[in-house]
Amino acid sequence: MTPDLHDDDELQALLARALRDPDEVPEAAVAAALAAFDVGRLDGELARLVSDSGGRELAGVRHDGEPVDRLLSFVWAAGTIEVDLPGDEPVALGQLDPPDVATVVVEVADPEGASHEEHVAVDQLGRFRQPLGPGAVRFRLTTAAGPVVTSWITR
Repeated sequence: MTPDLHDDDELQALLARALRDPDEVPEAAVAAALAAFDVGRLDGELARLVSDSGGRELAGVRHDGEPVDRLLSFVWAAGTIEVDLPGDEPVALGQLDPPDVATVVVEVADPEGASHEEHVAVDQLGRFRQPLGPGAVRFRLTTAAGPVVTSWITR
């Protein structure tokens, strides 16, 4: 039964129940809130996501449950980063163009809200590989043109 929000007594009872019996905040909502807060502290150019293969099943389409690869493409004023997230392995495979990036930091926000970062070696062709734990991931780059950061990606 839907409460009548125009009835003051029902509204007051509904608010009292909400304050007395609060629901747990979903972990995904906490992680999203922390990531949104972090955006205000960006100290680099935001790389724009221009392509995402998705890796999600289509609604109404049968799916055998097999993991799906996901390919992401980000661009910024001076370059691109392609990231492959294989469905069968918890790893990020990256390719930078141009390959003149001095450092790549892979940051993972785990489901509990803690953030972990790894400084990753980039080869002369701009490639890198980094094992990933559970949670959202983003990439921070130090380029000749200045710092660059991607948005958070949930896997």
